[in-house]
Amino acid sequence: MGFKLLKLGVMVILLFLPFLLGNQYYVHVAVKTAIWCIAVLGLGILVGFTGQISLAHSTFLGIGAYSSALLALKLSFPFWACLILAGLISAMIGLLIGYPFLRLKGHYFAISTLAFCILMEQIFSNWKFLTYGPEGVTMGPGEVMGIPSPQLGHPAIGVFEFSTKISYYYLVLGFLLLAIYVMYGLLNSKSGRALVAMREDEDLARSVGIDPTKYKLFAFFLSSLFAGIAGSLYAHYVKFLSANSFNFLESFYFLMAVIMGGKDSIVGMILGAILINLLPELLSFPSSAPMISAISIAILATTLILIIIFLPRGLIEFSKLFRGKGRNE
Repeated sequence: MGFKLLKLGVMVILLFLPFLLGNQYYVHVAVKTAIWCIAVLGLGILVGFTGQISLAHSTFLGIGAYSSALLALKLSFPFWACLILAGLISAMIGLLIGYPFLRLKGHYFAISTLAFCILMEQIFSNWKFLTYGPEGVTMGPGEVMGIPSPQLGHPAIGVFEFSTKISYYYLVLGFLLLAIYVMYGLLNSKSGRALVAMREDEDLARSVGIDPTKYKLFAFFLSSLFAGIAGSLYAHYVKFLSANSFNFLESFYFLMAVIMGGKDSIVGMILGAILINLLPELLSFPSSAPMISAISIAILATTLILIIIFLPRGLIEFSKLFRGKGRNE
């Protein structure tokens, strides 16, 4: 009963959060955190459901972001078409590289995704025809200072435009709730149970008729789809894309969020994403940016070590304070 009341309270807080925060910058942080949560849930499908460690998740976020931006800028596609196509493009590329990569296991798979992430970072940085190289892609005035006059309209449903931070927060929140719904549905479906069975014992799962290649490709497809949609939401919000936003370090942060929160728990993944996003904000005392970055990384690393030692299942173990036995949420 207490846990249900807690979830109800969280929903009420999420609905009124922009008005509770007041400050527009805090609303901006909430929007970016919600986008991050969608991407982290996507990675959780691979890491939590199948046990595969991917270090290329930020790459699929970048593919979705660049695809959405270029479709809007070069072909004048509306926001919703850009969003859907960006997710599908990211998912299809995930299938293409997933087929050879998923034949590998353990650290071999992780190293192959790391190599792909580094390769794509170079493409983002140097393929000027598509990504505008180091200058980055500009879509109009967004959350980065010094961008030129508007080039694109705002996302809209009918006559209602998501033109403010608060309205965009509710747009992203809607997609986050949809992502959570899909995750719960997957977890309780035949496919979800097959993925978890493979994570526990792939040989045993194969012996009862589960095709590991088929289900792993499905997980990679869905994981990349989530990342692509998150990337599209990010591009249309920030309206400026740089290769530095989709490098290996960002992939590592995504992985840390999944592990710190709880890789086999939906609620845990979201908690990890929130922690990773809010910690740099809490450390933003008057100082130089490099010092803040260094301190953030040091504290994140220390926090990860402490969580692994004392909370091996992740932050979701705190749910035991509200219910008797932990299980996947």
